[in-house]
Formats: sequence, C-alpha cells, structure tokens
Amino acid sequence: MSRPVIKTWLTPPPANPVKHVIIIGAGIAGASTAYALAKRGIEVTVLDAAEAASGASGNHQGLLYAKITAADTAQNQLLRLAFPFALSHLQHHFPDKAFWDDCGLFQWAFDDKEYQHQQKLLQSHYIAIENWQNCTAQRSSIWQEQQGLWWPQGAWVSPPLWVQALLQHPNIHVHTHQKVHHFDWQHPQWQVHTNNDCFQASHLIICSGNHSDVFTQTQCLNLRRIRGQVAYADSHAAIHIPHAITGQHYLTPAFQNRHTFGASFVFNDEDIQFRVAEHQHNLNGLQQLSPQLADVCATQQIQGRASIRADSIDHLPILGPLSDARAMQHTYAKLSQDKHYLIEAKCPYYPNLWINTAHGTRGMVTAPICAESLARRLCQETDILPQPLQDALHPNRLPIRQLIYGQSAF
Repeated sequence: MSRPVIKTWLTPPPANPVKHVIIIGAGIAGASTAYALAKRGIEVTVLDAAEAASGASGNHQGLLYAKITAADTAQNQLLRLAFPFALSHLQHHFPDKAFWDDCGLFQWAFDDKEYQHQQKLLQSHYIAIENWQNCTAQRSSIWQEQQGLWWPQGAWVSPPLWVQALLQHPNIHVHTHQKVHHFDWQHPQWQVHTNNDCFQASHLIICSGNHSDVFTQTQCLNLRRIRGQVAYADSHAAIHIPHAITGQHYLTPAFQNRHTFGASFVFNDEDIQFRVAEHQHNLNGLQQLSPQLADVCATQQIQGRASIRADSIDHLPILGPLSDARAMQHTYAKLSQDKHYLIEAKCPYYPNLWINTAHGTRGMVTAPICAESLARRLCQETDILPQPLQDALHPNRLPIRQLIYGQSAF
C-alpha cells in the first residue's frame, strides 16, 4: 500500500498567544479581519497608506449575492458558504440597514450561454438554491419578461460605509496615511515601518489588496491586477429601480439619491485615472438594463471612479499563514522533479505572519467569512471553513505551484 502524501506546507504553524495585531490595509478585507478579532477582545491597529476604503472598497455601492455555477469547485464551495455568512453578518450587526438593503437581485440570462449555465445550476439540486429561489419575496414586474435567476436575498451594500462601521469597534485603532515600507520580525514582535512611524505587535496580517505582494515576505504571491471603473447616475423621480440587477453589467437601486452601475474589467492595468471610453462602455451596459435611466444619465454630469482589484492565479482568495518562499524553494526542491515526492521537513513559516487578500471582484462576499476563519485560527477556535477549503486558499499553494511547474517566484 502506498504511503499518503504528506503536504507539510499545509500543516498549521505553532499557535502563539495573540497579544496585539497590526493589519495592513483598511478595505473590506482589513476591516472585516480587524472586526472579527476586536469582537474577541483583541487590540487591533489598522494601517492604511491613504484613507479607509480608498481603494477597491471605495465604490458607492456594490452587489452581494452568490454568483455560483453548478460545478463543484473550490470557488463555488467558498461562495456557497460566504454569501449566507456575509448576509447574516449584516443582518445581525447592522440591522438598521443604514448602508445596505437585501432588496432582491435579478441575475439576467443575457444570452443563451448564460441561460444554460443558470439552468444547470437550478438542476443541480443544491439545497440552498432551492431555499433562496423559493423565498416569499417576489421580483418586480420590471424584470418579469426577462429570463434569469431571482435571488430574493440578494443585496446591495455601500462598501465605504460598511468599512467605516466595522472600524468603529472600540478595540480597533486606525492610522491613515501610514504607508508601510517594510516590516521585520524582532522577537517577540513584528516591527512595521511606515513613512513616518514604527508600530509593534505580536501578530501581523496583510490585507492590502493589490499592494499585498510588494513586500519582501510576499513577493512570491505574484498577484494579478484588474482595473475596474464604475459609474454613477443621479436618481430621477420618474424612474424607480426596486431591485439590483446583474448580467454583463450591473445596476443598483438608488442610495443617497445615486445609482451605481458598471463595470469595466481591464487586466494588468494599474492606472486609476477616470476614462471616458470606459464610461461609455458602462453607459452602453446601462442602456441594456434600464434604457430610461441611461437616457437620463446621458444628460447628467459624468460621475464615477476607477480602482484596482487583486486576483490570484487560480482566482481564489489567499488566506492563511505566510512562509519564507525562498526557504521553501530549498526545503521542497525535490518537488520540481517529482510532485509526489515525500518531504517530511517542517515548513519554514514566518512567526505570526498572516494574510487575507486577493478577493478579486467578490470581496464583499468572501472577505467576511475569510476574516472570521482567520480570527478563529488565531484564537484556536474551530474553523468556519472545512479543511479542504482551508487548504485550497492557503498561501503556500502558490510557491509550491511555482516549484512544481518550474516558474520563478521572484
């Protein structure tokens, strides 16, 4: 009988007492992680190079729903857990709905390929789909003539206001305009050096989106950048959009007298300047979703913003403890010749260094559950994610993949 493969790079590092945590990044991933720790009584310092929610979490509104397919992939498994968790989080902690609304969402089958995907999903007999689809809320007559999926619990959220609400916890201390240049371990704590200060803590967590791989300890992640531009339209008394809608583009109900619609996707582009051509792209999409609002919007002053999302090579978030990738190249060198080679050496983890990043376009859905998972692990509680998903999101999957396929990590 063959021996089972021991993947020591997935074995958790030793657990150390959590005295104080520094989080780099004040977007939805950083704020969710800070909140998950703070509510457990842990003091958290959050550092951001600009203002909170100034990056990809800065859009006026975004959509919250489970954009899943019938395939049994790690991404779908994560989304099936993440959506109800995020929704429950909002309902429990922010029941006044000051910055969100589970108004329902219509996922439009805009072409035959999308229609077939949706039919396969409905036929997969996934129990949560049946529960969501059979919810009593009904979609507006606006979309009754269109084919697609109706998500009664689909929601819109204002990410900046969500982030601000999370960071209000008394155990969280936010320092903006603190650009982190480097950090180093000086036992028994991390020293984090910014443009004008130095912070210390027993644990360090990186949640800085597309800036997460700029440090010496994270260069091996090789994140992919995706530029996205959204547009805004002032609400109009004669136009009522009661539910969110998504297809090739998306449109939200009005919040603070403004609709959000979009968005563009430009790979490997880190420019955040507003582009008229992408605004026209978004207007064309709005014309498909609400011709009346598109006509009104065309007469208004152009409004919108662009930001950069971070994505991993396999489109999964990166969540877990970080290792010294250069040391891993030596420890696991034999895997470059035989990916099944048995290596029992301990993984060279950095002490108390963790990461929660690369949520791509689904950050509002996946960041909260990933934050909860990370907090539970640090506090030695039972993880909310099953072990196979923990392994699928583990940061070490990336340097190991690079070793096996002969790719350079640096």
